[in-house]
Amino acid sequence: MAVHGRGILGSITWSAVSTIGAQFISFLVFAILARILGSREFGLVALAALVVDLMQVVSAGGLAEAVIQRPNLQDEEADTAFWLNVLSGLIFFAVGLAVVHPIANAFHQPALSKVLNVLCLLFLITPIGGVHQAIMMRNLDFKGLAYRNILANTCSGVVGVGMAFAGFGVWALVAQRLCAAVALVVLVWFFSGWKPRRRFEIGAVRKLLSFGLNLMFSQLLVQLNARTVEIITGASVGPSAVAFIRAGSRCVDTLSQVTFTPFHQVVLPLQARVAGDVAATRATYGQLSRTSSIIMFPAFFGLMAVAAPLVLIVFGASWAPSADAIQIVAITVLPLQFNVLMLSSLAAAGRPRVVLAWSIVQVLVGVSAIVASAHLGWRWMLVANVARSYALLPIGFFVLFRATGIGPWLVLRSMGPAAVSASSMGAALIAFDRLALTSMSAIPRLAILVGLGAALYVTLGLLLDRKLITEAKAFVRLRSVARA
Repeated sequence: MAVHGRGILGSITWSAVSTIGAQFISFLVFAILARILGSREFGLVALAALVVDLMQVVSAGGLAEAVIQRPNLQDEEADTAFWLNVLSGLIFFAVGLAVVHPIANAFHQPALSKVLNVLCLLFLITPIGGVHQAIMMRNLDFKGLAYRNILANTCSGVVGVGMAFAGFGVWALVAQRLCAAVALVVLVWFFSGWKPRRRFEIGAVRKLLSFGLNLMFSQLLVQLNARTVEIITGASVGPSAVAFIRAGSRCVDTLSQVTFTPFHQVVLPLQARVAGDVAATRATYGQLSRTSSIIMFPAFFGLMAVAAPLVLIVFGASWAPSADAIQIVAITVLPLQFNVLMLSSLAAAGRPRVVLAWSIVQVLVGVSAIVASAHLGWRWMLVANVARSYALLPIGFFVLFRATGIGPWLVLRSMGPAAVSASSMGAALIAFDRLALTSMSAIPRLAILVGLGAALYVTLGLLLDRKLITEAKAFVRLRSVARA
């Protein structure tokens, strides 16, 4: 099936509208709540959300990805996926309620059990809209997803901030999470236009789970790898330290959502459409990787350079340790960009077992490195995880080539100019900031660094790759990247 530039343009544009709008609102609410509430309240909810998020990955069972990947999705398969999702949610709701007290005891936080009890309601809410969202993504209906995400984040933000000002403390964060989940489900039913029938076929279950379970285990391992530092910190130090890590990671996650998720969301459905055509697969990967690199790399390396004044402006002086988390986590931009595109490409090619095997390798190496550095503190655990991600890149190149035909040279060529330009810019900004700007107040310091960084990146980019401006325009006017 051909995938042409106009379809990709519309998909990425509306995906960008969705993520940028939703993330702007979500991050604004996060910053307001951080100033109203303390780090302990944030850390407590972060620990509870960590547990629930990991369990939700298992509860979802990779069914959404299986629906997106199906070459010809049948009505009975969609219906079965919906009811299987609901059934799994009911089971995990019961399991969640049964394990809240042991989990709270493991973290030495008795108050955690009350928060977990309430957040377990997410197991009943989220599955009701999971397949609807998957069908919208499969159909590249990112316009409907954009409306849904922006409205849901606005509603939940109003509830969370209102309750925080009213003095509800930690429950303002809990209510915000639940409100967002309910709003997402209601809106996705409205925008998707698909309604499930009372149909459940065992044959469809086998087809869906044979693909979905491999991805589910892979996603769980990825989550564990990303959150191991928070788990160990929560058990050994306490909620406040977790809050600093989460605030820093939230800044990086928000930037990733704004700069990269519009590309990531379309990789699986677009690559699935050209699966089997090696030339089209390579072309699609190369274009998405190159364009996302031009936008993503300068944003991340720039964030590293402005982390200290940014934290002071957004969160306040009491959150200063979060700047360290931002600088450490942001440097993973290159392996992050590669891994997300790689995993989506492998899934689109129908290689879920390869996805699972790669995720197992990453987790084993990552957790080992984190545990080995745990005695040095949470900062060094983050550093160990960064080192692991770069050390495994050559193996990832080989795995992607063997499974899809996308070679290392294509990967490096697509990201190389942007990576060199952005990293050089980031290093120059950090040096200049430490030599000349540390005594300056936060707002002018941030403004100078942002302006200088933009000028440096464009200059370096044009010196290394004269097509930089043309490729940047691809974000708003993409040409055809794959033909039948």
